[in-house]
Amino acid sequence: MDRTNTLIKTAFAALIGSTIFYFLHLPLPWMLGSLTGVMIWQSFGQEACWPTPVRNCGVIVLGAMMGSWFTPETARQIIVQLPGMLLVTGTSLLFGFGLAYFTARQTGISLASSLLGSTPGGLTQMTIICDEFKDADLAVVSVLQTLRLQMVIFIVPFLAIHAVAGGAAAVAPPVAVNEAPVMGLNQITAVYVLAALGGAVAGKRLSFPTPFMIGPLVGVAILGVNGLSLPQTPPLLSALSQFCMGAYMGKNIDFGGLRRQKKLLLYAVLGGLVMVASSLLSAWMLTVLYPVALTTAFLSAAPGGTAEMGLTAVMIHADVSMVSSYQIFRLLFIILVIPYFFKWWLCRSQPAE
Repeated sequence: MDRTNTLIKTAFAALIGSTIFYFLHLPLPWMLGSLTGVMIWQSFGQEACWPTPVRNCGVIVLGAMMGSWFTPETARQIIVQLPGMLLVTGTSLLFGFGLAYFTARQTGISLASSLLGSTPGGLTQMTIICDEFKDADLAVVSVLQTLRLQMVIFIVPFLAIHAVAGGAAAVAPPVAVNEAPVMGLNQITAVYVLAALGGAVAGKRLSFPTPFMIGPLVGVAILGVNGLSLPQTPPLLSALSQFCMGAYMGKNIDFGGLRRQKKLLLYAVLGGLVMVASSLLSAWMLTVLYPVALTTAFLSAAPGGTAEMGLTAVMIHADVSMVSSYQIFRLLFIILVIPYFFKWWLCRSQPAE
């Protein structure tokens, strides 16, 4: 009963935050508003509760929604832009490594903790890697990753909408004409749902990073790149999925860890600002290399997560498929390649027993 009461109170706090964000016309009101509402609720010493399965259902909807933007033409563009993806990912990592070295020198924390906390690879993935390094402090990594991610999530949508896009929605990218056999709406919807759920199950079994996001995205995208016209996600379902995801993120913010690591706050904030600035630099380079809008390039380069940047792209009518592709490529590169690099580099610097 206590857990149910806590869940109801958490949902109410999230709803208040989302409502305020919605009426103030702030970016991503249903996600950032619910996140802020739950975060403030916990800051007053209140307990928050949000079931992981509920959050996962929201993530599956968001993944499928972003996958529905893929077409045969976008698949061809992704292949063409592989060098750009490597450029953006490399720039992000270079700035992250530089910040890690600077933070370690200034604060006295271990280089391993600073590297794992400054690399834009996601809180969950970086904290898991902590177990493999003796001098990596989980609390430090959590603080650096949490603050950087929250800053990027709040700052990038605001800049994309009010600064880069000039406060107006960009022109939506043209939709490629599909040549697949015509199917009834009910048949298409059934195939769409099966692809999303099947992708989520496959992603979990294959141990994908963020499986409930990437699995449905890939499953639905496969349908799109094969020419099937896919239905758009109903606005109410999209808002509900964002709400579930935001409440879960707000619940997971560790205020105790933030209070215990006050000396890191300044450097974490500075790191977040630098990463946003590096994203603008990468975005400018992309516009030089390819005929792409600055808003799309900025969201593609920002280290804020596939869901958050993809939702912002939907809001301002940027190229969602390109943004999702760049974000997924960066995540997969960091998850699959960087841990081995860290092991090689940091293990060399650690004295043998």
